[in-house]
Amino acid sequence: MKNIALTLILVYLSSVAFALDLTVESKTVKQGEVFSLKVMLDNADTLGNTTFHISYPPDKLELLGITPGGVAGIENSLYAVNPELTPSRSGEVRFSWVYGAGYSGGGDLITLQFKIGAVEEREIPIRVESVSAVKANEALEDQEAIGHDGVLTVKFYGDVTDDRRITAFDASKILRHVAEKELLPEEVLPLADVSGQN
Repeated sequence: MKNIALTLILVYLSSVAFALDLTVESKTVKQGEVFSLKVMLDNADTLGNTTFHISYPPDKLELLGITPGGVAGIENSLYAVNPELTPSRSGEVRFSWVYGAGYSGGGDLITLQFKIGAVEEREIPIRVESVSAVKANEALEDQEAIGHDGVLTVKFYGDVTDDRRITAFDASKILRHVAEKELLPEEVLPLADVSGQN
């Protein structure tokens, strides 16, 4: 049974404000083997939000599971992955992580578990694509948001002084506007109606 090398692409995200290294570990596996790959973060400096896609060939790899790593599991942080149900052969994993206090350093974000089929290729590419990141600000202010079922208090980081009441919000949009020292736009729409009313 031959070994297959999984070829991973290193992504280096750079901006005026900060730089970020995002990698997926490389591994050599055998046909039919179940294996795990960690998505690693490094050189983060007060990172408030990162979003990226990981693409893989669905005819060769089956995604069996996605678990949070040490970074994604930090208290008071929030992450989302898609697909939500596994096993999957969608060919793509989408990931977004938000941490209002800002994270500095490195560590594992998530672990992906795959099963490889009977393939002829000696190398299989897994790519990190569509990477974006937002740096968190350090100033903390309390704001209030109105949910469908009552009032909840959320904390925004940055120069937010408006006490505007909103029905729903997108965390990455909030962080982006806060980082740019802008107020939330009036046209923020509810992400979903969870009230049960039509």
